Amino acid sequence: LALVLSLVIALNATAQTQTILSSQADFLCLSDSQFGSIIQRKEAIEVNCVAPSSEPWRLQIQSPPIAKAIRAQEVLCLRFDAVCVPPNTQETQGKLSVYFQQTDNYQSMAAADSASIIVPTSNRNTYFACVRAKQSYRSNSCNVTIHCAENKQHLEITNLSLISLGDIPELKWPRTKLVYEPSASDLEIVQVAKSRINAVRKSNLKIRVLKADGTPVANAKIQVEQQRHKFAFGSFTDAMPLTDSADADRYRATMKQLFNRVTLPRYWADWGTDSPNGKAMSDNMAHWAASEGFELKTHLLLYPTFIPKRVRELRDQPKAFRREIDAAISDALERTSKFPMVAWDGINEVRDDNILAEVLGKSFYTELFKTANASQPSATWFINEYGILAANDQQDENIAQYENLIRRLLDEGAAVEGIGMQGHFQGKLTSMTKAQEVLDRFAKFGLPIEVTEFDIDSRDEETQAAYTRDILTLVFSHPATTGFTTWGFWEGSMWRPSGAMFRKDWTIKLNGKVWEELVYDEWWTDETTSTDAAGVSAVKAFHGKHRVTIRVEGKFVVRDVDLGPEDLAIDVYMEM
Repeated sequence: LALVLSLVIALNATAQTQTILSSQADFLCLSDSQFGSIIQRKEAIEVNCVAPSSEPWRLQIQSPPIAKAIRAQEVLCLRFDAVCVPPNTQETQGKLSVYFQQTDNYQSMAAADSASIIVPTSNRNTYFACVRAKQSYRSNSCNVTIHCAENKQHLEITNLSLISLGDIPELKWPRTKLVYEPSASDLEIVQVAKSRINAVRKSNLKIRVLKADGTPVANAKIQVEQQRHKFAFGSFTDAMPLTDSADADRYRATMKQLFNRVTLPRYWADWGTDSPNGKAMSDNMAHWAASEGFELKTHLLLYPTFIPKRVRELRDQPKAFRREIDAAISDALERTSKFPMVAWDGINEVRDDNILAEVLGKSFYTELFKTANASQPSATWFINEYGILAANDQQDENIAQYENLIRRLLDEGAAVEGIGMQGHFQGKLTSMTKAQEVLDRFAKFGLPIEVTEFDIDSRDEETQAAYTRDILTLVFSHPATTGFTTWGFWEGSMWRPSGAMFRKDWTIKLNGKVWEELVYDEWWTDETTSTDAAGVSAVKAFHGKHRVTIRVEGKFVVRDVDLGPEDLAIDVYMEM
């Protein structure tokens, strides 16, 4: 407790801190034996979930009702240590959800004051779950619970305590420290990646300046200014750009400043394009992105998990099921045919939900990619999956399954043209050694690889930024990769707000500064040189669009060039 209080005081010396619960013995352990057990021992609370549930509250640790009245805007913080342990499972990553809720109306409180997701690993760590009350609560009307039955897991939880921090800014809340301790091998991989970027992402641009009669012009001043990356540095977006507000204005401007590609939502789901409004929203998003000059990627053609309920109910009627699937595919391809799509996610997360193959047969995926490619051959058609690059307990198993699926599809003649790897990181961060291994393994297919959904769900901004720098450097340096897309960038419009680059008030976080420094400074060409006696100047420039300005004797000429993997030489004639 003294350690917790000293940390709180260090974070904000003026905060009105108050200990609410100081002993884990105050907490109750509630178990449904069908899913496992939670046992309160003297030294630790032991959580043993043997059968994961869609209702994680089946195993929970619950505080007694909070005796003090809670004021609106008051910050409550649950602190505890946790670690994944043997012997019941081989899990190295767990999952806990922490809720501050009303004792007489759990649903109301859960909706008012959101949950914190905790991801314990095999490294013992201290976790903080903090929430700001959105309304006032009378004494003994609310409590805190930890839901433990979402993952198969065996955990030890110690040093539970609950503290009120008063009304303090979120920046001063205590933070769970991410575990990222690069080994010597990891550090070497990052250094090699840095040096490899010049070879993989740059080419020679030679400019020869001549008079109209072909005479070389010496000492002409040459400026090469990059306008756009060839590599896709993108972001997913929801409907925020279509709204009208000061935040929306800032959102649109920031997108144009930081990204050259937009991943657009087009989910065939009950809440998506299965309704006219959903279709209109997706169409309007594409119109906006195209008008702003972004590269367009659509996410996605089919996502089995979100197939509308009315269609899922037809699984015992294969012909009717197939008609609905075919109609949805045709509609999506037709509606997007007028937009300059550079990429699509054809299918997504089939490991979790295999309904399409179960009802229509394994060859359906092959047909899907053939149909999609025939409709929009100029787009690159990706397969997309999670748990491949981001660390998790089944990572090696997931990798093998994904590899086998891709190989089978290619053997069957499917037009799979790109490999997507999501990158949703939480408590456990993939080592650079492992990440390099994964990229190398899938590079053997000879297809472009992209990180499609990157974020790090943590309030540990320092480690978040350090890891962003290393993984972004590694991916950009790899010869098989063609893109890196974040799953949002602003805390006010993002699936996992803690993964954002900008806070709600638009102050930039450390990971946002890393993005700016790497993508638009370190990996950005802006050079000035002069021609030699032969009228030649050469610049090693990053792949992408560049503006070349030649100045001599008060005159200037501007040329726009597109530099790719091959060296480029241009002749520029000056009227002298």
